[in-house]
Amino acid sequence: MDDRGDKLNPLLPMLLELALRGDYESIKQLPGAGVHREVLRLCDRGLSLAVDYFQSLESTDQAELLKAVAIFENTAGGVGSVTLLERFASLKSLRKGDCRREAYGWILENTDSYRYYSHDTKSLAGYESLMRHIAQVTQENMRRDELRQSEDKKRIAETATGNLFNAVRRGDLKAVAALLKAGASPSVCCPDGMTVIDFAREKGHLPIAALLDETLATEAHK
Repeated sequence: MDDRGDKLNPLLPMLLELALRGDYESIKQLPGAGVHREVLRLCDRGLSLAVDYFQSLESTDQAELLKAVAIFENTAGGVGSVTLLERFASLKSLRKGDCRREAYGWILENTDSYRYYSHDTKSLAGYESLMRHIAQVTQENMRRDELRQSEDKKRIAETATGNLFNAVRRGDLKAVAALLKAGASPSVCCPDGMTVIDFAREKGHLPIAALLDETLATEAHK
C-alpha cells in the first residue's frame, strides 16, 4: 500500500457518520461498494492520513468506524491482508473490555473482512481458541527444536571428546583447539587411564596442556 494523494479519503467520515446512525444498509450503497477495485482504493490511498484520522477518534467512534469499514469491504467479499482493519487496530493487541475488541467480535460474526487475520474464525471465542492452539503448537515446536539442538550439541561433543586423545597424541594444537570448541571434555582419559592433560605434559606438548588446563578451569567456573 502507498500514500498516493494528500487528502483523507472522504469515504471514511461518511462511513463513520452512517455507522454512528446505525445505518449499515446505506454503507452498502456508497460509491464503489461491491466493486473490488473501488473498495481497494479505500485501503491504498492516503493510508497514513487514514490511520491518523482513526487515531484521532474516541475509542467508541473507532469501534463504529471499524464496523463500517468492515461492512464496506465486505461488499466486495473483503480485501484480504490489505484490509484497513488491521492497520487501524489489530485484534491480537486488544484486551477484553475494549469496545474495539467487541466491534471485532461483531465483524467476525457478520462479515468476511477480517478473515485473513482471524484465519477464517467467525467469533471471538473461535479466534481466541485458535490463537491459544497456535501458541501451544509454537511452544511445542520451540521445545522440540531446543531438545534437538541440545541432542545435536551433545552428540558433537561426544564425537569431539572421542577424537581428543589422538589430536593430543599427534601434538596438533589447532585440532585440539577445534575439538575443545566443539565441546570435547578436557578431563577425558587416555586408553591407559592417564588424563589427556597429563599425557600432553608427559609428551612435552606444553601449549596443548596449557590449553586443556585453561578449558578445564573455565568449565569448572560455569
